[in-house]
Amino acid sequence: MRRHRFRATGLVAISILAAATTPPVREGLETGKWGVGFRVVAGSYINHPFGDGAPRPLQIAVWYPASRSRDAPMSYRDYVALTAWELHPERRPGKAEGEKAVEAFRFFLASARVTASDATRLLDTRMSAVSGATPAIGGFPLVLISLGNGQSAHDEAFLAEYLAGHGYVVAATPSAARISGPMKSEEDIASKAEEQAGDLDYAALQVKSRERLREEGLAVIGHSFGARAALLLAMSNPSVKALVSLDGGIGAKTGRGMLERSGLFDANGMTAPILHFYEEADAFMTPDFDLLGSLCRSRRFLVKTRDMHHIHFSSVGALSASVPSLAAATSATDGTGRSYDAVCRSTLSFLDAFVKESGESKDWQPFDPDRLQMEKLEGARTGQWVEGPQGRLRVDDGGAGGLPVLFVHGNGGNRTQWQAQLAHLRPTRRAVAFDLRGMGESEPARDGDYSVEGFAADAAAVADAFKLDHLVLVGHSYGGAVVAAYAGKHPGRLAGLVFADVAGDVRNTTPEQAEALRRGLEPARYEDFTRRWFEAILVKGTAATKAAVMKSLRTTPPEVFIAASNSLYKFDPAAALAPYRGPRLHIASFLAENPQAIHRAFPDMPRRAVAEASHWLMMDRPDEFNRILDSFLETLEQ
Repeated sequence: MRRHRFRATGLVAISILAAATTPPVREGLETGKWGVGFRVVAGSYINHPFGDGAPRPLQIAVWYPASRSRDAPMSYRDYVALTAWELHPERRPGKAEGEKAVEAFRFFLASARVTASDATRLLDTRMSAVSGATPAIGGFPLVLISLGNGQSAHDEAFLAEYLAGHGYVVAATPSAARISGPMKSEEDIASKAEEQAGDLDYAALQVKSRERLREEGLAVIGHSFGARAALLLAMSNPSVKALVSLDGGIGAKTGRGMLERSGLFDANGMTAPILHFYEEADAFMTPDFDLLGSLCRSRRFLVKTRDMHHIHFSSVGALSASVPSLAAATSATDGTGRSYDAVCRSTLSFLDAFVKESGESKDWQPFDPDRLQMEKLEGARTGQWVEGPQGRLRVDDGGAGGLPVLFVHGNGGNRTQWQAQLAHLRPTRRAVAFDLRGMGESEPARDGDYSVEGFAADAAAVADAFKLDHLVLVGHSYGGAVVAAYAGKHPGRLAGLVFADVAGDVRNTTPEQAEALRRGLEPARYEDFTRRWFEAILVKGTAATKAAVMKSLRTTPPEVFIAASNSLYKFDPAAALAPYRGPRLHIASFLAENPQAIHRAFPDMPRRAVAEASHWLMMDRPDEFNRILDSFLETLEQ
């Protein structure tokens, strides 16, 4: 359990420029409805598994919508001064320490060939935020900023102020490298990203306890390395509703494959939409979208920018227009400032669409298409989206000719379990597989309906979307009940029906069996119970089948699996199938002799057995399964 302590820290301005009204963030970016307030929250906590157990200091910079104030706004110098207390955030700021931090920043600018006069102009830049301003009335969404490697609050201050003025509470913590030291090699990427994700998670808890926030959800923005930490946070925290990557490492060739080593990495857990900005000016940020392509449960928007280098996604992008030697040092052009503005506006509209509004914005586009170009995600996993009755469904469609075949997987499964059949059939006919709602990469049901009939409606949505008007349905295990329910409602659309190792009517279980199932599916027993259940029917399975099946089971939310199971025990397959009079076949495994096997309830249903295979016979013995399926399809096409 984390131990923590925190206190509010007052900000001592090192340099204040008088102002009668709140100025714009910078020329080109419009002010929002609200003024902008700023405060620092100081805290410490145990960031397991990092450190030696000592409290980890954490300076949390917070921007928030505020009442309009005639007080003097902050300068950029004030933000830079905060770096003096990053490792001791609980201490009251002192002027001398702040000035020392500012001088260190001046030295850094000089080393980058920024002139002394331009450094002064940069530091004296008037900002929008007023330290300690009165918060605006109302509840506002939370946005966390995951800073780039070695960065501090001042590095994204312009974007933070812009979002706060438009109705967001924004919080940022220093780069993890500034707290525990820099990475030594790419091998440290996963652990350092986990560390920074922990800081952001802690910051969210502290800000939520102090600010006027909306209850539902939050967003996270990551620049450079910070996007890696942002992604891990989004994968492990279901409250994250949107992620913005500012030329983030999640879309770059550098460090490829390293983040996936993290224990927090879960591609199926990433369901929030992702907006990834990128540039092609810097070789060290050469784009690579394989990681983004693997996040198939997320809507991903790729936007290529013009006239921007990697550094311009930070405050440098805002400052370069007014600081000539900084522009020269970072290779900024006359268009860099305009592109930076477009990135800020696009980030705001993306958050408005997916956090403030319904989250169903299908037509989102970036601002200023002359500056920002929407790109197609190449190299993504095979599949596309279909709008189902309760959410989007992930579908793998391919092939042409012949009777089309639609495959339905079982409870806790996914469409990839039909991979061998899809590859076999597509040279001669169309073959389609999809993930049932809440399983694989498909979205969960909005109303929590995981009934057999609900899943059958998913199958109907896929068939409708691809105009499969005369098709063959193949259902494995639980999927057999789904195709039976579909057949009963749409008998005229079916050319044939194939059951793959399917149980029939399981409603008449004994009270003892029903109680054992109920107790086994209780949260405390669920994992062990389902493991023993699946291991029993994976007997005779190959090592590859066992690994794939168990992985799919563990990535299926327990509530989905449990609701689906309970529905099966109320389903009457004979009544469902009564309207369908067409051809049918049962391909069974070693479980064929089970008295509950579906062919035993239908004397006219042929049965073909696949020996030496587990319940997932189509994965264990694909060649034999495919030969039987081919023979059945041939009879339908004669």
